[in-house]
Amino acid sequence: MNRPRHSLSQWLSIALLLAICAIAVNFSACSSWEKQTYQLLAGYQGAINQAVADYQSGRIAQTPANYQLINRARDLDVAAVQAFETYAELKVAAQGASKIDAARQVVTTALDALPPVIADIERLIKGS
Repeated sequence: MNRPRHSLSQWLSIALLLAICAIAVNFSACSSWEKQTYQLLAGYQGAINQAVADYQSGRIAQTPANYQLINRARDLDVAAVQAFETYAELKVAAQGASKIDAARQVVTTALDALPPVIADIERLIKGS
């Protein structure tokens, strides 16, 4: 049986980052864009985790296409989380507006790639 890739340590790192972001969302220093980004990432992560669980339990057919879709969603999610982490690190380090704006654009681009794949994931879950 193929299992969607990414190690447990990678997912724990992502979970830790999301937990840190959740705490950060409660601070007034976060912009509305940062809060919205966190909420989007958390929502996408929930859909992906559900698809992984359904795939591994057999509720979603274990086909190569489903495997590839889930891994594509994971890859895009990891890229978005890593981009958001880089943005946050630059912001905290006060690296200058141009670097922060460039990092924010990378996050936005990464986020823009997720909705169609997440829609496919949600259809897959509903069909299971």
